[in-house]
Amino acid sequence: MIIKSLAPTLAVIAWYTLSGPAVSAVTVSDSDWQLSVGGLLQGRVDSARSKDDAGNSYDIDTGSDDSKAAPLDFFLRRARLYFKATYHQDTGVVIILRADGVGHPANSSTAKGISGTDAATPNGTTAATGTTLIQQGFVFQKFHTGAVDHQVQIGLDYAFHNRQTNVVSSADNLLPNYAMPAQLLNNRSAGVGYRLNSDFVTFGADVQNNSAAEGSTSNTAAAPNKSQGLWYSGRIELTGPGALRIARDTETFVGAQGTGLRLGLDVADNVNARTGGAPAAGTDANPAPNNSQSTLDYGVDLLGHWDGLSALAEERWDRVKNQADTGPSAATVHKQAWDVQAGYAIPLNSVVLEPALRYERADFKDAPGTVYGLNNYGDYGNSGKQIDVGVNVYWAGTRSKTSIEYSNWKSLYPGTTAATDNKATASIFRLQQQLVF
Repeated sequence: MIIKSLAPTLAVIAWYTLSGPAVSAVTVSDSDWQLSVGGLLQGRVDSARSKDDAGNSYDIDTGSDDSKAAPLDFFLRRARLYFKATYHQDTGVVIILRADGVGHPANSSTAKGISGTDAATPNGTTAATGTTLIQQGFVFQKFHTGAVDHQVQIGLDYAFHNRQTNVVSSADNLLPNYAMPAQLLNNRSAGVGYRLNSDFVTFGADVQNNSAAEGSTSNTAAAPNKSQGLWYSGRIELTGPGALRIARDTETFVGAQGTGLRLGLDVADNVNARTGGAPAAGTDANPAPNNSQSTLDYGVDLLGHWDGLSALAEERWDRVKNQADTGPSAATVHKQAWDVQAGYAIPLNSVVLEPALRYERADFKDAPGTVYGLNNYGDYGNSGKQIDVGVNVYWAGTRSKTSIEYSNWKSLYPGTTAATDNKATASIFRLQQQLVF
């Protein structure tokens, strides 16, 4: 292949091809092929003060009681490398490598470097935090009907569902931490997907391996004919014409002039995830010895833009049904999480300042004695209410951004018994530097 051009570009590329996070890239091409390479780094330091339900010191970074927790924790929240190759623009492959969480206190001593694989884990989708693995890898074929673009893909990818975790890149988040709806059903696995994109409609549908280890408990003496199910999901995003149009889902417009609304609706069914283990009171944990668990999830989100103002409201619901192979089944559980957030961007010479605020609340039907929990590098708590307030400094749009944030969480549930007050709280300061290249 003869390279005709070799030049870094700050142009936005649709990394997931039709829809996905905007990244900068270095691109090389000839008459047939185009190769783009980019990356995302987020370095974070946090300082947390947390209590368990009895008022004892609790470490959100290790998920345990600890009165001697370090005053500051440094780690890489995101470390991603992106590769995209296309043949004549419509046929291609995407590969994304990750080494998230390097240096995080929850990692074992052997998982703090860029090493290891996830060969022993289901569907090639999970691994000990901090190890290198393929985060996404799929091939795609595009085709076009008039002004409508279509794409069919197969491989490992996020299902186009649950905007907090699967639709909008963390590089485009208004605040540096995910909101509570991220804890509800989402999937990243091997499967087949379809994407449609037009001026006013974006749609995606996926069929994937579901979120349990495939076949791990399917064929036992107690249940010789129980089979693993699949994941099914669909999401549609609608935006208006003219002054109502938002071309791409994001959480911040960094002060860009304009207005718009974008509505998202989605539904997913994770069918017959084969699971096992002892149940915990008040939760949807799985009865022993084995269990088929099906989770129906649906959500709605509304994104708004008015010059410097970026605003978002979203709510999600889960219904978790269990069917034990033998004996009684655990009760059906209904979960809910929602958040509202807004930021206002203020241009100041060569930088942009953006104060931001979010209120969120979730009920995951946790047991009494709920604590903050070990959740995605301390981004959000278990069942409770949380306030996040912060400010972003954009040095070069979302490509280079410094975020400072304070979060305060309080449990919704009583102490270990219904008659006991739950003293579980968390106060967290975060500083994060982001670079997209």
